[in-house]
Amino acid sequence: MLLCLGLSITTACGDRSEAAMQNAAQAEQHLQAGELWLARQRIGDAIAQRDDSPELHLLRGRIEVASESYENAFAAYSNAMALDGTNMEALQAVAQLGLRTGNQRESLDAAERILVLQPSEESALLVRGIHAFARNRFGDSIEDADRVLAMRPASEEASILKSRALFMMGEAAEAVNVINAVQEGTADSEGVARTKLELAREMKNPQIMQAQFNRLRQLRPDDADLQIDEANLRFKQNEVAAGKKLVLDLLVREDLGPEPAAQAIDLLRNYSAEISESEVRRVASSANDTTLAALARFFLESERPGASRSAIQQLPEKEAQPFLARLALLENQPSEALEIAGEVLSKDETQCDALVAFAEASLAKGDVIGATRSAQRAAAECPNRNEAWLATAAAYSARGEDIGVQRVYRDAIAANPQSFSIARAYADWLIEEGRQREALAVARSFTRKSPALLRGWEYYRRLCIRSDTNCEDEAQRGLADAHTRYGVDTRTGELPRTGLFGRLVRR
Repeated sequence: MLLCLGLSITTACGDRSEAAMQNAAQAEQHLQAGELWLARQRIGDAIAQRDDSPELHLLRGRIEVASESYENAFAAYSNAMALDGTNMEALQAVAQLGLRTGNQRESLDAAERILVLQPSEESALLVRGIHAFARNRFGDSIEDADRVLAMRPASEEASILKSRALFMMGEAAEAVNVINAVQEGTADSEGVARTKLELAREMKNPQIMQAQFNRLRQLRPDDADLQIDEANLRFKQNEVAAGKKLVLDLLVREDLGPEPAAQAIDLLRNYSAEISESEVRRVASSANDTTLAALARFFLESERPGASRSAIQQLPEKEAQPFLARLALLENQPSEALEIAGEVLSKDETQCDALVAFAEASLAKGDVIGATRSAQRAAAECPNRNEAWLATAAAYSARGEDIGVQRVYRDAIAANPQSFSIARAYADWLIEEGRQREALAVARSFTRKSPALLRGWEYYRRLCIRSDTNCEDEAQRGLADAHTRYGVDTRTGELPRTGLFGRLVRR
């Protein structure tokens, strides 16, 4: 019986191994053919049959990288490394993908393991140097970069790392020399152009920044983040027409996501860029539904009913209804706004635009309790929406509950620390209450969180003048500095990007 049992187990294991290898071979074929969905299926079947084979996890990692699913790729290579701690492909992938996916400890550990096995391995030296840079250990970063350059003087990555580290150590001229020497006499690569862009940004040189934007536009014509960054520079240089064109050209893209759409519209808001009715119609006729919704909110906030309607009319009927409710309110028709919003909420009681419309219309009709209830629900469902918090504050103000108003504004600022409209509304309310010193504190705090935003400093300066305090000089200096901060403020609490690119920010 024991002999038969042993033979059965051996046969079963052999069958599973053979099936796993067949599935892996098919996965490899699908990968080579670019059929990534099928490749994922086959490698998943193979690993289900034999999960103790590092080769299968390596293949899964390659498939996930090809699919641009970097978290899954990191997991696959980590599994391969756990099964074979000396496999160089797994170690290199974990080191590099760990940087990309935020798995910093695992990335550095893998790089150190590689360097134990191969002390001069270039990619591991670069990864370790990047980790040193991220920890403000710039001397260590330069040392690793120099080791790579000693072996391969033409290493662009090592030169970029060394240039950035030198700049952060205060050696700006040497940093520029290092990066200029990389491709002297030829057109800049993307990496070199990005590095020159960041050095120029920190050195407050808009002319060099613009030259690098021109180069990067050729290399990455579809990069929405770069287009937003360049538009911000143009606006700040008072090149309003050029900045507006970059924004509007971006907003008509069918593939534009919600985040870049919001950032692009923020530029129009922050620089008070005037958009003509013909420009509104052109954008509205081409923008995707997500962008149209963001534009509708922007035009409603700006109290432009015609522009709002142009955007709303292009939306599907179901998505347009909440905005039609808010538009009715803007056109002084609170009863119609209540009816439309109520119909939307009967089908989806969490729809934020309908909740805001219902709250504001209820307040206009004198229903303070109903307004408070709807506005609170809107703020809870969509804490990133300024209008939800403002509607809640207005409802509490109508009830005469000053403590409630203050609590709402404080919660709103905690949820949206870089919202100028919320900070301004809170400061204005404090001034109405005779609390000028607290209003100044709110405005000052906002400028610390958004030091590049011109209108934040302009507002703070106006408050200083109005309150006859001694902060006007401080505000004027901040405003002058903001004019030469040539980048959109990073989000509060957001860690700078780790790697060879990204903004030069001390941590």
